Amino acid sequence: MRFASEEWTGESRLSDVLQADPDALRRLSDIEPRLAHLQNEESGRLARLVRLDELARMAELPLETVIAAIKGDPIARSSNRAARAEGALPIEEPGAARLDVRPMIAAGQEPFSAIMAAAARVEEGGTLLLDAPFDPAPLRRVLAGKGFTSQGRRIADGHWRIAFRRGNPPDAPAPLRTGEAWEEADGTHLDVRGLEPPQPMVQILALIDAGGVDRLTVHHERDPLFLYPELDARGWSCRIVADTPGEVRLELSRRK
Repeated sequence: MRFASEEWTGESRLSDVLQADPDALRRLSDIEPRLAHLQNEESGRLARLVRLDELARMAELPLETVIAAIKGDPIARSSNRAARAEGALPIEEPGAARLDVRPMIAAGQEPFSAIMAAAARVEEGGTLLLDAPFDPAPLRRVLAGKGFTSQGRRIADGHWRIAFRRGNPPDAPAPLRTGEAWEEADGTHLDVRGLEPPQPMVQILALIDAGGVDRLTVHHERDPLFLYPELDARGWSCRIVADTPGEVRLELSRRK
């Protein structure tokens, strides 16, 4: 599926951008070299997760600058980077696990596996302090699904520290987990990647059978051939809106 450049918004996926224009990431890397690592093959799985608003956050650039680079428009790049802090995040935290992925990224290596391995060793109530060259927004989403809350702070230009805490404080909402639906501007979304069959189909049908949803975006690992007759019997239509390695995105809608 091809997308018109005018359609790009903060909620657009980088995977869709690269499907429409594989050279877009090179143009982004030209204005922010810290994004260059997303071009290597190993980083592809991270690139598939990121939205453009998250990419702008990672690069500490205005969203309009990121979209202009994607479109190939002239760019007036702002040099004013915002030093954001989310709550009270200490520079040091006694007893916390530590991982600095800046050398790995500088060497062109993919740090995802190392981060996930470090996170897996964090016990309930424990903290992983991650040092990175940017705010890793999609990683924070992935670890939220594994029971971590996170706070980030820019220590210096090219140096972010993110505190990932396993377990939620009493007033924090439960993290989104695989198989749970959430709302975005374009409607309800459901990510069933990683679920063992037949759970993806079970989760999808349970959601639409519960009522209250007339349109659903499903993030799947494959083309779910056995789902289609079940949807048809319920009066729903389905079309594939994106097909990239690791994700087949489906748009389901109730027929009128």
